[in-house]
Amino acid sequence: MDPEELKRLKEKEAAEAEKARQERDRYSKEAKKWAGIRDNLNKKARQLIEEGNKHKEKRDEYNEMVKKYKEERNQWNSVVAEKKREFERLKREKMPKDGKRTISRLKRELRDLERKQQTSVLDVHEEKRIIERIKQIKHEIDRYENLFEKDEEVKRVLEELNEAKEKAEAAHAELEKYANLAQEEHELMMKYYDEGHAVRKEADEAHEKYLAAKNASDEAHNRYREHKRREKDYDKLLFGLKKKEREERKERAKEEAEKTSQEILEKFKRGEKLSTEDLLLLQKMGQL
Repeated sequence: MDPEELKRLKEKEAAEAEKARQERDRYSKEAKKWAGIRDNLNKKARQLIEEGNKHKEKRDEYNEMVKKYKEERNQWNSVVAEKKREFERLKREKMPKDGKRTISRLKRELRDLERKQQTSVLDVHEEKRIIERIKQIKHEIDRYENLFEKDEEVKRVLEELNEAKEKAEAAHAELEKYANLAQEEHELMMKYYDEGHAVRKEADEAHEKYLAAKNASDEAHNRYREHKRREKDYDKLLFGLKKKEREERKERAKEEAEKTSQEILEKFKRGEKLSTEDLLLLQKMGQL
């Protein structure tokens, strides 16, 4: 192959290798950028998830308190129900029958009057009469019930009933407090989890861009290596051609020198005068 053609092909491969190197470095730089963005986003996502986990732990702690106070409230509600049953039993046993009938009758009358007051159109005098009668009925009911509640056993049961109600209400208040706290922590947990997942999604998108840039960089690097390999092959061919040319020139020069030395030797044999240059050539060719 023509050395000039080989040189042209070598230079072309060198130019293509340089182009591939620049492309490789550009994509490598881009891949490094996206790797940094991805790593920062993953770090932020981990921090958000960890913060969400802290609120989850707090939520679970508060839910345990909810469970505790729910059990306590239910226990006291059971006591309330028991004391109500006991109170009703004492009422049946200790309240005079006529008193029970009277209270029952008065309560029925009270319900009827209250319903009439709420649903009927009344003139001023009728409404006033109903209001006064309601007051009287309530007073009579209270009087009968107060007589009943002065009994020592009844008083004890009522005190225990009221105490159980208060403790049930206190436990319910604590339950609601911790339920609200648990809900607040749950909402914060979900907020950080949602933000963490959103950032993780951004990190995954950055990773996809990193992979695309890295693949492009690897492809460009492979092209670079291939062009450098071809450049080196052409360089070897050129070196071989130049070496061959040098050897051919050396061989031609040797042949010319031998031919010339033979001519000079013939002149010498004929007795012709030889120049210093002729003698040096004969000496060099080993013919003197």
